[in-house]
Amino acid sequence: MKKALLIDVIAKTITEVEVGHYSDIYKHIGNGCNLFQVPIEFENRDSIYVDEEGLLKEVHGGFTMEGWAYPLIGNAVIQGCDDEGNGIDYKSDIEDLRKKVVFVTKEIAEAWQKIALDNEPQVIFF
Repeated sequence: MKKALLIDVIAKTITEVEVGHYSDIYKHIGNGCNLFQVPIEFENRDSIYVDEEGLLKEVHGGFTMEGWAYPLIGNAVIQGCDDEGNGIDYKSDIEDLRKKVVFVTKEIAEAWQKIALDNEPQVIFF
């Protein structure tokens, strides 16, 4: 089992969890997650995993950090990564993350959800 961190947008907490198989990430993210993406990788190679289809589901809240242009919607898992791309124990300092993470309300998260869904990226063919 590998140590990971769970960012829970409902409880507004960051806690340590265990991940033995990638499907454990689905369970920790919750809300029916069965596909995840990694939108953020820290310098220490820790990665944030979120529900890839989270914008299409009921929104419970979100979170952001300084310098981000928009919040991530829904719960997230932070896990480390080795040179081969395998999951390992996280390296980030949990207390430092607790100071940096800013939770956003359900209403703010829903507003970002609407913006994201109403402004789908345009595909340009050359």
